[in-house]
Amino acid sequence: MLRKGFFQLFFLILLFSGCIYAQSSESPLQVKASLNPIKLVMGDQAEMKITVENPKNAILFFPSAQNNEGLSKEIEILSFRIDTSFNEKKEIAAVTETLILTSFTEGQHEINGLSVRYQYPDDTTIYEAAIDPMFIHVTAIAVDTTKAIKDIKSIQKEPVTFREILPYLLAIPAIGLILLALVYAIKRYKANKPLIPLPVKPPLPAHQIALRDLETLRLKKLWQNERVKEYYTELTDILRSYMTARYGFSAAEMVSDEIIDELGKVGELNKELIPKMIKVFQTSDLVKFAKSMPLPDEHDACLQTAVSFVKQTIPQIQTEPESKQTETTITEVKE
Repeated sequence: MLRKGFFQLFFLILLFSGCIYAQSSESPLQVKASLNPIKLVMGDQAEMKITVENPKNAILFFPSAQNNEGLSKEIEILSFRIDTSFNEKKEIAAVTETLILTSFTEGQHEINGLSVRYQYPDDTTIYEAAIDPMFIHVTAIAVDTTKAIKDIKSIQKEPVTFREILPYLLAIPAIGLILLALVYAIKRYKANKPLIPLPVKPPLPAHQIALRDLETLRLKKLWQNERVKEYYTELTDILRSYMTARYGFSAAEMVSDEIIDELGKVGELNKELIPKMIKVFQTSDLVKFAKSMPLPDEHDACLQTAVSFVKQTIPQIQTEPESKQTETTITEVKE
C-alpha cells in the first residue's frame, strides 16, 4: 500500500508540472500589423508596422529583410528597424518592427506568409504567430498616349551666376596675399629678423649709460678686494666709451696722451677738467703698466673725477627764451 501510494503521488506531481509547462509555453502572443498607405504609385514607399504586445520574457524573431522573408517577389523590403517601449514598471510593453516596402510591378499584390516566431527560455520549441494577409495596390505612372513621343532632351547648361563666381574672385586676392606673406616670411628668416618687427626701445643717452656703469663699478668694490688693476681698467673703459659717444673720436683705440689731446680740441669743454682727467689716466697707466699701488683716497678721487666729468659734459638742450617767443608773436601780429 505504501509503495502504491508513493507511485500515485509521483504521478500526480508529474501531471501537475506538465500542465503548468504547457500553459506557460503555449500562451499566444498578441501580434498586430498595419500598412500605410495601401495604394501607391510604382516606386513609392509604404510603411508596415508589426507590433508584439506584452512579450514578457519571450525571445522574438521578426521577418527578415535580407531574403524578403514572407513577401512575394513583386514587393521589396528596403529597410527595417525595431523599437521597444516600456511600461511604468520598466517592463517591456511592446516591441515594434517597422518595414519600408516598395514595388515596381503594377497590380494588386498580397502580403501573406508573414509571421513572428518566438521562443521562451528553457524551452527548445519555437512558436509562430501568423499575421493576417494584407494587400497593396500599385499603379503605374500615368502616360498620355494621345501625344506624340518626343526624344529625350539633351543636357542644357545653366547660365553662370555671380554668386557662383564670387568664391573664385575672392580666392584670387587671398592666394596673392598668402604668397606675398610667404615671400616676406622667407626674406625675414634669411635676414635673421623677427617675422613681425617689434618697436625698438630708444637707446639711453651716453651720459646716463656712463653714470650707470660708474655706479655699478663703485658697488663692485674691486680695489677694496685687491683687484686694483681691474678697477682702473673698467674705469678708463667707461670713460673711453662715453667720450666716443659724446665727442665722436675713437677714444677706445687711443692711448692716454691722444685722448687728452682730443679733449683739448673740444671748445665747449671746461679747461679745468683736463688736468683732472690727465691725473685719472696717468694713475690708471701706472697701475696697469708699472704695477703702482695708489692710496685708497686716490681710488675714490679718480672715480669722483670721472663722475664729475660726465655730469659737466652732459649736452644742454637749447630752448628759445619765452620773452623772445612772445616778442616774435607780437611782431607777426603787427605785421
